[in-house]
Formats: sequence, C-alpha cells, structure tokens
Amino acid sequence: YLRGVDSPGEEQYSGYYSTREFTQAEFRARAAELGCALDADVPLVDQVRVEALTDAGQVAVLRIGDGALSGRQARKGFSLRSQCFDVAFDSDGGVIFDVRGFGHGVGMSQNGADAMARQGCDFEQILLHYYTGVELTRLAQG
Repeated sequence: YLRGVDSPGEEQYSGYYSTREFTQAEFRARAAELGCALDADVPLVDQVRVEALTDAGQVAVLRIGDGALSGRQARKGFSLRSQCFDVAFDSDGGVIFDVRGFGHGVGMSQNGADAMARQGCDFEQILLHYYTGVELTRLAQG
C-alpha cells in the first residue's frame, strides 16, 4: 500500500522547489565520501547523470563516475529534500540539484492531503488516494 502516487496541489506550498549547489571541489569531495570515484581530468558534466527513474518520477539511480547511488542514497548524501531531482551544471563546472517536493515520496503527503481537503475531499478520499489497494472499514464500538 506504500507506493508513490501523484500529489497534485503540493507545488503551491512554500519550499516545494529547492536548489542545492556544489562547487566542483565540494561535489568531488562529497562523491568520494559516498564511495564514488571521479576522474580528475574529466569534467563533471561527463561523469554525473541520472541513470534511471522510478515509476513515480523520482531518481532511482544517480551515476557518479565509476559508482552509482540509489535515489535515497543521493538524497541523504547530498542533503536534498527529496529524491525527485534534476542535475544541472553551472558555468564553472559545479553541480546543481533542482529538487521538487519533500520527503521519501511514498505514503501520504501532508501538503498534498491539505490541498485535496481544500478542494473538498474528505478524509476517506484522501486516505484511499495515498494508500493504494487498501479498504477502509469501521470498527464496531462496544
């Protein structure tokens, strides 16, 4: 029941979009700490790329030099708010992570649930949206 689902309305919340920038030296040092060796003679743009996405559009694999990180490892290792990100490079060869969203990307989003409630959805609709394949039942009182 814990799967990534679309969460419309989240993008209107403060901090949904964030950016994390690293100079070449900072990125190379962090990559080394994470066990990914980079060739010092090759620009980062030729050594860093998103290799695979999940069905929900989050990064599944980030290739860094001779190594690879899962989206979760990249999120933690580079202190990103989410594993839904794009990688870009600045004019000096530094790395820019353009991040969308918050958290791990499964289960209920507080901001998404709030947006659904503001559109008139009740708690049952919200729960069934975020927790797929479940059935809600009421317990007998007594």
